[in-house]
Amino acid sequence: MSMADAFAPADAAYRAEVLANTWGHLAPQVGRVYSGWVVFTVGCFGDITIIDYELEDLPSSPWFFQDINNFVGEQIEKKKIDRGQVWRWDGTFKVLKNGRSRWSGGTRPCRINTRFGKGPSL
Repeated sequence: MSMADAFAPADAAYRAEVLANTWGHLAPQVGRVYSGWVVFTVGCFGDITIIDYELEDLPSSPWFFQDINNFVGEQIEKKKIDRGQVWRWDGTFKVLKNGRSRWSGGTRPCRINTRFGKGPSL
């Protein structure tokens, strides 16, 4: 066992404490239901891009960033969303007591009009 391995649990606990002390006031409240929407796409290199979102008085935080990216990634896989397509989810978001999040609602494609002319076929 190396010294790094010996201190890994203590280091992880310290990092979690610093994260909570710094950003904890922005974390979603456990059990509270936030209503709203998320608009997202898949970029030309396969990157997930959250274009915009609004969920009742929910500020951005490291925990929400992780939750929203996990949720959008699951939607992209589930619906087989291809690059360049823009989708919108409408519904509710809730953090459960066990720390997991629940996203309830529907996801649908958005119709987009572009004024830049026809580009490459996606």
